[in-house]
Amino acid sequence: MAQKVSFIVDNVLPIDDFKKYQTYLQNTSVYRVLEADGNKKFYITDVPFGLQESVVETLTKLHNNKIEVNLAVVRKATSFLDKEWGIHADWNVGTPQAPDYGAVMYISQNTTELNGTALWKHKQNGYAMPSSFSIQEKKAISEKSYHDIEDWEISSVIGGVENRLFAYPAEYFHSKFPKQAWGTTQKDSRLILALFYNLV
Repeated sequence: MAQKVSFIVDNVLPIDDFKKYQTYLQNTSVYRVLEADGNKKFYITDVPFGLQESVVETLTKLHNNKIEVNLAVVRKATSFLDKEWGIHADWNVGTPQAPDYGAVMYISQNTTELNGTALWKHKQNGYAMPSSFSIQEKKAISEKSYHDIEDWEISSVIGGVENRLFAYPAEYFHSKFPKQAWGTTQKDSRLILALFYNLV
């Protein structure tokens, strides 16, 4: 496989299409709670028809390669539920096959402070989950370092601009930024499309 790269694409959708999806996700869509690993909770909803297809078309062109989606959801992060860094790599997203890439499309943004996706360096293991690690070793990093900021150095922050797409190798360590999300409802909180995929 060729060397992996990251992509940042602004204005992924025509503005009228983006506003249509944004309005639906901020006002109409019903969010449910997803529990993961026993102690993590997320608000998610299904991806509106047409949105995933448009993003996949963009990603296919960027990679010049067909892609296969493992998982795609819209996630809502709020100030009262999302208060931790939650630094992680996407080696386990609950699908049979680990993804090659993750992608985030920003549906909303906080215009009062820097926000988006932070990339991190683990002080012992670098910028990415080592591919040589066993599942047990990957779990050990995830469980110990998920909230422990002392294990990490921040590398960069990709600004969470509305209608921006950020695609990255799934093994990269990352988190939302800042530590605590904002808002209390889907109208004023952090909304993203999270998509995980493989090159085929």
